[in-house]
Amino acid sequence: MKLTKNSVVTGVIVVISISAVIAQFSINGGISEEEITDETNIKYVIKYLRCGTTKKLDEDNPPVIFQNMVFEGFTESELKNFLPSGWQVDEFSAEELSLIYYGDRCPEHEEEVVSDSNGTDAGYIGIYQDKIAIYEGEPPNGELIEITRHDIKEVYRYELEEGIIFENEEEKDQILESYTS
Repeated sequence: MKLTKNSVVTGVIVVISISAVIAQFSINGGISEEEITDETNIKYVIKYLRCGTTKKLDEDNPPVIFQNMVFEGFTESELKNFLPSGWQVDEFSAEELSLIYYGDRCPEHEEEVVSDSNGTDAGYIGIYQDKIAIYEGEPPNGELIEITRHDIKEVYRYELEEGIIFENEEEKDQILESYTS
């Protein structure tokens, strides 16, 4: 086989191409992923299937469930595994994150507003993905309302797994204070 100028150039291009592909892989053998930063623009879209209502929110006015959530440092795959039921990643890059929720129940168009019999803000504090979370309803079958930024402390894991019931907003705040300080 005779080496020509063209075959050498082709060989160099192949080596450079292979090197570029290998550079795409991280130390753990997978493709490296972008992470959300404090500069990432976050948008939320909520779509209710029953009535067709669509709401668009942003990081200055996020849905209640994400008001205390810090997304910084999440990769796309980590975020997909973390999101509550009904939420999906629509767009993901270091510059922009768009989350979309497909729900059935629209609070503005619900025929019957469901509240507890006392008209209080009762619920319970539990765990969602190793974060302290607020649920509406009775443990363990409540509806996830808010994910806090607080990781659970192992000493409280069992109590939080069972759910700590509160009857009103003041009681909820007191419980949160004691489990997060």
